[in-house]
Amino acid sequence: MVVVDQFGADLFEHYADAFPGGLGRLLAGGRRFSDATHDHGITETSPGHATVSTGTAPAEHGMVSNLWFTRDERGAWSRAENVIDPTLRMTGAETLAGSSPAMLMASGLGDWLVARDPESRVVSISGKDRAAILLAGQGAHTVYWFEPQLGRFATSTFYRESDADWVVEFNEGLGERLEGDRNWNLEVPDRLASRARADSAAFEGDGIHTTFPHQFPAEGDTAAGAFAAWWSATPYLDRETTSLAIVALSEMNLGRGSSVDLLSVSLSATDRVGHAYGPDSLEQLDNLLRLDAQVGRLLEALDREVGGRYTLVLTSDHGVSRAPEALQAEGAAARRLTQEDGSRFNERAGEDLRAYGSDPERLAQALAESARAEAWIASAWPESELAGVAPGDSLAALMLESLYPGRAVGLLGRYGVQVALTPHTLLWAWPRGTDHGSPYLYDRRVPLVFYGAGVAPAVVAGRASTRSIAPTLAGLVGLATPPGASAPPFVLR
Repeated sequence: MVVVDQFGADLFEHYADAFPGGLGRLLAGGRRFSDATHDHGITETSPGHATVSTGTAPAEHGMVSNLWFTRDERGAWSRAENVIDPTLRMTGAETLAGSSPAMLMASGLGDWLVARDPESRVVSISGKDRAAILLAGQGAHTVYWFEPQLGRFATSTFYRESDADWVVEFNEGLGERLEGDRNWNLEVPDRLASRARADSAAFEGDGIHTTFPHQFPAEGDTAAGAFAAWWSATPYLDRETTSLAIVALSEMNLGRGSSVDLLSVSLSATDRVGHAYGPDSLEQLDNLLRLDAQVGRLLEALDREVGGRYTLVLTSDHGVSRAPEALQAEGAAARRLTQEDGSRFNERAGEDLRAYGSDPERLAQALAESARAEAWIASAWPESELAGVAPGDSLAALMLESLYPGRAVGLLGRYGVQVALTPHTLLWAWPRGTDHGSPYLYDRRVPLVFYGAGVAPAVVAGRASTRSIAPTLAGLVGLATPPGASAPPFVLR
């Protein structure tokens, strides 16, 4: 399973003819489902990756967002950040909290494989902890991610007490390679550059360093760990993630035995570049051309190590909105909210709290009514009413799929209210760049391509849910799926 973070289907299609490497190979020889979507309303990294691996919605797997709140028996709220697990530690770093799948409430494809055959190996590699962990599933598999605070790939003590020898060896050479990556230079051919926006916009990056070349330390401070953080927001992150996945493929002899193995790779650079510069930026085009090369490297390694005995799926966890300013320049409706907008919204919510705080049901009604009065909110619902509204309201149905009992999410989730912003509206947390997370198609529609053994090349139109990915791969190897993963598998021939 290959997941490219923040790789919307529109972006994939816009540059489809510009990919001479791995993405082009998948387009030419794969089975592409052209109308694939995530079918939940909060389109973030954690929900998307968990849906791909478990075949279920956030309402079943519990990863409702990257951040939610839980309430204890005294009524006090506390933050929960997807996979962060303070009961654990990172390997080789006793003072750094670890991560685990403790809050993932559904099993994944890797878990199903190991339950049938303990000799099956499950390996997951990413630039982000939540991506690597949620693609692997609930078990203590082989899971590694790049940890900027350590400047290397690592795992947590949930999985093992110390890093595998092949990871240690990989990390020994990583520092030198990182030192060679202090300049991110433009490598887009002149014939393609005009397909992206001009290389300068006040709403990009930090608002100052908006053009190539991008350099460290010019674009970052010199505090400990600052370089690794800067580096992990460049295309170089995907190069090293892919390299480690290729090492794992070889060192763990994946796909060479009689058991079925699973290798999951989540490539994170597209998300970080997209957030900073936007999907239509020259930076994103440069990143995507490099991504194409990395996917090509992975396919070549699979050919070399496994031959014709692998099946690959490529998809994404979510798409993204173009920056409001870029849309406004074309006459489209879009909005970037300010801190003042946020303050006014909070003041009005405070008035409802003071008036109805002792009556949760009436409070939810009042907050929903106040939210609907905002020009930048498309709709708002008390959560208790979502199920009744959903059959006639697609936004409500999508938001309902994003809720899990005991996990409060969203602007007003702690008061039992869900809201949907108007399209292409960014919250005040994003003074520059862009974001995702909405129930609209630009955030939900993603690439979906199957390739390799058991797959007949074709372009397949019509509705296709990402919840069918794990059941489809399971079906290829005769593996039964748990009752919760009930989405019908795709026809691959």
